[in-house]
Amino acid sequence: MSDSLISSSKSTLRKALLAHRQDLKIMDRQQAETKMADGLKGLLASMPWRRLAVFLPWRGEPDLSQTWQLLRARGYSLALPACLADRQTMQMRAWRLNQALEDDALGLQAPASNAEQAVCDAWFVPCLGVGPQGERLGAGMGFYDRAIAALEPEQRPFTLGICFQEGLVNTPFAQAHDLLLDACLTEAGIRFFNRPGIA
Repeated sequence: MSDSLISSSKSTLRKALLAHRQDLKIMDRQQAETKMADGLKGLLASMPWRRLAVFLPWRGEPDLSQTWQLLRARGYSLALPACLADRQTMQMRAWRLNQALEDDALGLQAPASNAEQAVCDAWFVPCLGVGPQGERLGAGMGFYDRAIAALEPEQRPFTLGICFQEGLVNTPFAQAHDLLLDACLTEAGIRFFNRPGIA
């Protein structure tokens, strides 16, 4: 399939998944988020990660804020994404306890510009959809793709996409610039991609 056809298909898919996500009933959403939190805690118990890039919910993304607070209480170092004024660049900034947040260039809550840039063992990446090869469908602005591509090889984190089960897509849609995730977490559990040694 040509890039133009894939782009058109992704745009249609993005709209459909966003509409579905925003239409989720509160009870269904909360139950799904609880299952995601349990799955994430189980995964972390088996991994050596201590520095985690997390996210705050936007446009109906799963809200795991209570889990982030629990992880911080357990000694994990957390970071949040911040989009810069060029509206192209995203960096992970250390998120300290009781640290005030401010709006970034997109109006999303992030640590202040003087916060330390964080190198993380794993990035927990919000997704609208995830394809069968670990393709990530996000908001379409490419921030995560560019940010991870810009990292030095030794800084490459494990990437865990987080989305609702409805976002799992059976048809491949990856383009050359797309981030391929290492794994995906939904309320139904965790699926691993690209790293057969981890399962």
